[in-house]
Amino acid sequence: MIYLYVLAVLMVSNLIVSSVRPISIKIFSKLITTEQILYWILIIWLAWIIGTRGLTGTDTFTYEGAFHNPSAYQYFEPGYQWVSKNIADFGFDFSVLQWVMSIGTMFIFGFAYALATPKIMLSLIYFVGTGIFYTLFNTMRQGMAEALFLLSVILFFKLNGKKKYIITFLLMYCSYLFHASVLIVILFSLLGIVICKFLGEWFYFVAIIISIIGLVGIRMPIDQFSSLFSKVGLTYIDAYGDNLGSVNYGIEGYIIILLFLIIVMIIHGSRKLAMNNIFKMACILFSLYLIIASSFGYDGLMNRFLNYFVPFFPIVFVYLPEATESNRKKSIVELLIYVYILEFTIYTFLSNYQSILPYRP
Repeated sequence: MIYLYVLAVLMVSNLIVSSVRPISIKIFSKLITTEQILYWILIIWLAWIIGTRGLTGTDTFTYEGAFHNPSAYQYFEPGYQWVSKNIADFGFDFSVLQWVMSIGTMFIFGFAYALATPKIMLSLIYFVGTGIFYTLFNTMRQGMAEALFLLSVILFFKLNGKKKYIITFLLMYCSYLFHASVLIVILFSLLGIVICKFLGEWFYFVAIIISIIGLVGIRMPIDQFSSLFSKVGLTYIDAYGDNLGSVNYGIEGYIIILLFLIIVMIIHGSRKLAMNNIFKMACILFSLYLIIASSFGYDGLMNRFLNYFVPFFPIVFVYLPEATESNRKKSIVELLIYVYILEFTIYTFLSNYQSILPYRP
């Protein structure tokens, strides 16, 4: 089954890399490790799985219809329309569009994680284990937007001077050209950064309190913000209908929120949270995910916004064990991460998450 063998291949690959002595190969005067080579081979493999999925997935039929009849989907963002139109104009079919989008999206994700984490193979396991990979079977436009948003945040902390502001802005603008919903996420993120800057370590304490309030049933329907969403370009807002204001979790939702809540409780006050700016930013966005999910729920439109925060989970999970203050806390955090991945894997298998079964390339 695709849910199991993809994760199994990545786990075996990581085990091999961590067990074997590192080997460096000189290619064009640059040293490249065998781990990096295997990492990019796996990135291409994952892109191939997505790109050859045929009509697997809940949204794939919609994208195929838009490819053949673009006039009926004018609400699609201009970046995606441009890519789709050029592929059609060259006489290629829809499968080529799937290939182009999957390769482009996976390479951006791959580049982002290679820049952000020292344990690239482990980040790839978390990329699949947290469900990001499976959402790419459906979210062609938003998948690209999520990858570009992730890369823009990472490069902001990797680059220096004016260059980082220019490149970050351009990447975020490109993200917007593929899915307008990123604007709401940018606003959420900026608000979270300002609040975190003002509150300091108390930010995580506030996140815990708000999450607990949400879990006991005091929540805010998202439909109160529908006018704001429409103004920033989400013209298809009405398509969500009754799901716009849903605050449903489901059993798996409660389990995930509780696991994340315990993680935030454990790392609250840790001096190692500032071990690097990328990890610190990922922790802020991780906490924002917890706040938003517990306050608004998962269903409908809110799930679309939450998906932008999930690609930061692999970064958090790679660094998190080292950010704990004791070996006991480190073991607890690692156990919680594994429980989350196990719970999510079981849920995806039983619920046919993203409707990728049967996989029919």
